[in-house]
Amino acid sequence: MIRQSMCAVLALSATLSVANAALAQVAVTPEVALRFLDANKDGMVTLNDYLNVQMPKMTAGDLDQNGELTYKEFKETLEGRARTNAEQSFRAFNRDGRERTMNQRDFLNYHAYVFTGILDGDKDGFLTAGELGKVMSQDR
Repeated sequence: MIRQSMCAVLALSATLSVANAALAQVAVTPEVALRFLDANKDGMVTLNDYLNVQMPKMTAGDLDQNGELTYKEFKETLEGRARTNAEQSFRAFNRDGRERTMNQRDFLNYHAYVFTGILDGDKDGFLTAGELGKVMSQDR
């Protein structure tokens, strides 16, 4: 039961920047989300920790398992506001001249932008419970 709850929290916290409403529904606190995002359990959530949580979403979203995401597959990896803005994000982060698919580098660049541009409010390279709390409360 606890393991199932932890998996559910991890899946939700992986999209903290955009899944505020979903997080509020399951009453995940910023402190709990921070603990699950902290992959190496050093008390700090870095960009690397955040990207490590995002990678399984790409694998799960890649329905044909070709290593790339179509727009539809990419959109399904997102929640909340990010899903609403999926088309714009897909175009902005879809590099290397491919118009119809997004590779792993593009996917991780998108999530790096989410971390540095949205989540890490003070731009120090680490997420805090306070920063997560601000993002989580924006859509309540």
